[in-house]
Amino acid sequence: MILSFIETQALLAKYDIPTVKCEFSSDFSEIEAAFKRFSPPCVLKLISSEATHKTEKGLLMMDLRHENDLLDGKAELERRANGLKVEGFLLQEQLSGFELIVGGKFNPAFGQTIIFGPGGVLVEMLDESSVRICPLTKKDAEEMLSETRARKFFEGFRGKKASKEAVLNILLKTSRLLEENPRIRELDFNPVIADEKKAWIADSRIVIG
Repeated sequence: MILSFIETQALLAKYDIPTVKCEFSSDFSEIEAAFKRFSPPCVLKLISSEATHKTEKGLLMMDLRHENDLLDGKAELERRANGLKVEGFLLQEQLSGFELIVGGKFNPAFGQTIIFGPGGVLVEMLDESSVRICPLTKKDAEEMLSETRARKFFEGFRGKKASKEAVLNILLKTSRLLEENPRIRELDFNPVIADEKKAWIADSRIVIG
């Protein structure tokens, strides 16, 4: 079973795992109100348990700066939904930074494992990741950051750098989440967006069994 957006957000909050500023509602007037409070540009996502990879399904609209953009985005997402059961809409502030992935998978032989690597569209393009068995130590987490090409993000890339400490924090807290929730079968935080100071979960998927 895939956890709902609200269930997932509650679990992340319990472990103090940072997420992108957002507003979720099945009432679009609440999304419109949030849009006025948020700092543009924003991202609008259509939330459906029947579609977990929103980018592949085209269920997100980016660079929304004006109210007309938001309304046009809603109409386009509803068109693309094509019969999916819509649970609501998610509005997020659009952040810039390096895209990473933090994942988890239950292995019958070893228990919970945690995964790290380049995120966003780079996941399929580079097809590389670092894996450890939980529980994760800080030394384990530091080694994981150095074992894929994502290490360049922490060394400095095109004049920018990702915060090593912020990403380590997410890895260690995710390891604890996996350890303490043995029913989790799969966990996918992609992308995790990291800049020079912070890191946030922008999209998440948790499967329990």
